[in-house]
Amino acid sequence: MGDRIIVFLFAIAVSILPEILVIQFDPSILSWVLPLKTVIVLLLLFLSRKKNRSVIDFGLVCFVLLLFQLFSDKIQTLNLWKELFSKNTFIDVIGASLFLKSFSVILVLAVLFIRLKDRRAFFLTKGNLDVYASEVKWLGIDANWVTWKKLALVSGILISLGTFMGTVFTVTGFNIPKNAGELLKFFPYILGFALLNSLFEGIVYRNGILATLSRILPQEKAILTGALIFGVAHYFGAPGGIIGAIMASFLGWFMGRSVLETKGIAAAWLIHFMQDTVIFSALYLFNFL
Repeated sequence: MGDRIIVFLFAIAVSILPEILVIQFDPSILSWVLPLKTVIVLLLLFLSRKKNRSVIDFGLVCFVLLLFQLFSDKIQTLNLWKELFSKNTFIDVIGASLFLKSFSVILVLAVLFIRLKDRRAFFLTKGNLDVYASEVKWLGIDANWVTWKKLALVSGILISLGTFMGTVFTVTGFNIPKNAGELLKFFPYILGFALLNSLFEGIVYRNGILATLSRILPQEKAILTGALIFGVAHYFGAPGGIIGAIMASFLGWFMGRSVLETKGIAAAWLIHFMQDTVIFSALYLFNFL
């Protein structure tokens, strides 16, 4: 079996595309999908044990993420977990999600440090924000035109505004709660949660998935593949559905470019943090007020 085929199968398995398809056609077998994907990835790792080391690195990242999901599903059924996060409040819901994500971060970082040794090999650095962004004609970005230091800030603002409009339109139909002023009281929590969530997802999707993919595939294909995995993962997010997945895929593609061009995560983290601040603000306004 060729390296590209194995990488493709790893990518499909670590995404939630199989779950989305099963929900559409036969939800009764949904509980079997995750265990089956985990077994398939483990089998593929065994079959590829003598292949390109980078293929195995990517497969190991996929495998530990699937193991984490199995662990996550199990721990949420425990009485102790239900007691700790029993309240349907913003802090309990988002706090529980971030607590679980921290385990996935630990697993991914363990694989990366064991396999790649040097954190620079998987871009766990600030990166050089003074490098110029590569040309993207359809976005109006010319070669040697703007550094990532400026582009991260400007694009973060624009992407956050677009996310706000998309979230308000898809979730609320532009009906802003009358007591929206309550948001200010919770804003410190929102900023803290956004900071952690953007870091955790960045480590999983950029340092874990993209960094290992970029050692196997050409840069553009690695960025696109990583972006699609990131985008599909947000199918059940806010905004969700196909629109949400497309928006998240674009964000993943853009942040992926910043990581590979700057060789670090600072630009992507800033962009993602700004967007998550908007998303968490919207979640609080429309679900917890």
